[in-house]
Amino acid sequence: MPKTAPDPSSKRTKFNGRRARRQAMNINIQLEKLSRRELQVAMKIIEGLPNKRIARDLFISERTVKFHCANIYRKLDISSRSSLMAAYFKAVYVKIRSDKLEC
Repeated sequence: MPKTAPDPSSKRTKFNGRRARRQAMNINIQLEKLSRRELQVAMKIIEGLPNKRIARDLFISERTVKFHCANIYRKLDISSRSSLMAAYFKAVYVKIRSDKLEC
């Protein structure tokens, strides 16, 4: 009986899982680069709030929110609100998944 080659898709999945965990760890490390206020603004963005509402909730001007957003994007090397949300949820997903695998 001839040997069968290993399924390449299983290797790809493992590699992608490792890469995703590495990226999530990088995001967690990068979050430490954010100031307390930038982290507050980032969490409000993740909640889906517009700049005007973030400004009202944090008692700052809308222009200050935009300034913090620009700093967040630069420090995390992303370009949009959706990128921030995607990175956050990817990090959460990878954390939950790795916790389940450890059990």
